[in-house]
Amino acid sequence: MLDAWYIQFGFAGFAFALLGVLFWLIRQLLVLLRANQKVIERNTDVIASYRGDHGVIIELLREVREKLGGGGDG
Repeated sequence: MLDAWYIQFGFAGFAFALLGVLFWLIRQLLVLLRANQKVIERNTDVIASYRGDHGVIIELLREVREKLGGGGDG
């Protein structure tokens, strides 16, 4: 059994190489998740801005309709 030491060292080396690849992949995934979070934050800000602008436009339209004497269904 001791004469197969190179197989054991080869297996251990390959295991460490796979662990290195695994850690590299996890690091890449974390970088991707951070970038994705930034995109989500920007999209949320744009949506909030749009909603705010949309609410202002609706209020202005209501005021114009009231000034023009429109009424009723809204």
